[in-house]
Amino acid sequence: MTPSRLPDLDLATATLLLRTPTRGLAIARLVFAHGIVHERQPGAVHVLAEMLMRGTRRRSYGALLESMDDLALSFDIHVGHATTTLVLSAPEECIDAAVALVREVFDDPLIDDAELDRLLSVLDEEASSNLDDTDALASLALRRALWPAHRPGLPVEGTPGTRAGLDVPTLRRELEALRSAPSLLCVAHDAPGAVAAQLSALRGGAAARPWQPGALASAPPRQWGRTVVIDVGDLETTQVQLVARAPQPGDADFDAATLHHELVAGGASGALFKVLRGKLGLSYTVESSFEPGSDGWAYALRLDPETRRLREALAQTARVWREAATVATATQQQAAVTRLRARRAMDLASPEATIGLYGGAAARGEPFAALEQLPDRVAALPLDALPPVAERWGIGHEQPAMVLVGPAAELPLPAGAEVLTVSELKARLWAAYP
Repeated sequence: MTPSRLPDLDLATATLLLRTPTRGLAIARLVFAHGIVHERQPGAVHVLAEMLMRGTRRRSYGALLESMDDLALSFDIHVGHATTTLVLSAPEECIDAAVALVREVFDDPLIDDAELDRLLSVLDEEASSNLDDTDALASLALRRALWPAHRPGLPVEGTPGTRAGLDVPTLRRELEALRSAPSLLCVAHDAPGAVAAQLSALRGGAAARPWQPGALASAPPRQWGRTVVIDVGDLETTQVQLVARAPQPGDADFDAATLHHELVAGGASGALFKVLRGKLGLSYTVESSFEPGSDGWAYALRLDPETRRLREALAQTARVWREAATVATATQQQAAVTRLRARRAMDLASPEATIGLYGGAAARGEPFAALEQLPDRVAALPLDALPPVAERWGIGHEQPAMVLVGPAAELPLPAGAEVLTVSELKARLWAAYP
């Protein structure tokens, strides 16, 4: 299933063609440079995406689902900070009818007052239920920590307060803005050029603009070093989320950072898992990622230590982050490279994952060759490159953005931490802006 060669990216037409076996499917992603940072009212783009999937003027919600099922069409819309992405796949023999159906969704959607009122009621109920879930509270607070004064500091779907007054004319203007935004069409197929010609009809016509380098630059950068604490009763465990600055592809430290993260947090083989869960029993959950966001790559870590041992868990996390770089062996490096190669092979074995991998790199302006060669470059790294990277980036370098959900009176709080009760968090989120 691996591509026969690197994808063809034509910036003049903003089209990425990936020649790869797709089992008779046409697989595509159409990325619009229009996300929540561009919307007229917080929550509008998400609500629009939900409304588009609820039927057209010619087909009810049920009829739309039935038509999609008849064509074996998989179609979804994902809203992000600076982008909205259409993801679809259909059998190649049904692609004409599938494109026609998706065009109907965008050209003649059922956006009316009654359906909008029903959707807003559902979203309001979901927002209230999230305040009873510690994981959801942590995610809400993390947004506030990273973007305290910007739109991404609110949930993608907005809040009941920000959605108040959202009406049909606003959603229709949002749809016009979406379809006229710069877009990048990515197609995976044995003969992707012909499929791309058909799928180009989904763009916004003459008003649409081709994708340009820097199209994602409108997403505001994260703010580092802030701590937000949600004071929740007498919890035996505290939810912890940390996000830290990381090098970017093309930076001199990126390859070493990739290897270091694999050694520190590579699942059950990672040093953090072995120490925090295995040796010391400090946290049952030890999850980490090193991946791109709307404003570049970052490290993210999630823990759930016992509240009484939180200080110890944070101290051990910082220690392991640094020390894993100094005690790494050639055998550990080889195992880390093996895991990286295996994950990359799994990505390239799936057309859906492959188009996501290359499409994401194209949208961010990252070179494909560098993406392909990463495991080889990591394998060739000298181990003495790791300690400086562990000191310069991530948890070992500076105070990360941090969220704690637990009893504030029992938590070790850094200076300047923002402490909120659930009611106070709700009051701020439900306001017109964070």
